[in-house]
Amino acid sequence: MFDQKKFPMVMAQFSTLLSLVCGLLVWIAPGLLIGLIKPITHGMDWDLIWKPSITFGSLILGLIDAFVLSYILAWIFAKIYNSLK
Repeated sequence: MFDQKKFPMVMAQFSTLLSLVCGLLVWIAPGLLIGLIKPITHGMDWDLIWKPSITFGSLILGLIDAFVLSYILAWIFAKIYNSLK
């Protein structure tokens, strides 16, 4: 059983932290991040679409989006999982 209050909050915090790390990597070391992403995506040519331009406002908006969306999805997941008993 997943706690329908704790699980979504933990997932939202974790997703927000991951989003923050990713955003900071794009801002500080975009070349390093693209080097990390290419092997994960099986060598997809990101150079054609990669145009890193992060502002403080876009970083904050991304963190808010990550928190809200992951909270909602984790809550739905917990609700469905708990209903399958």
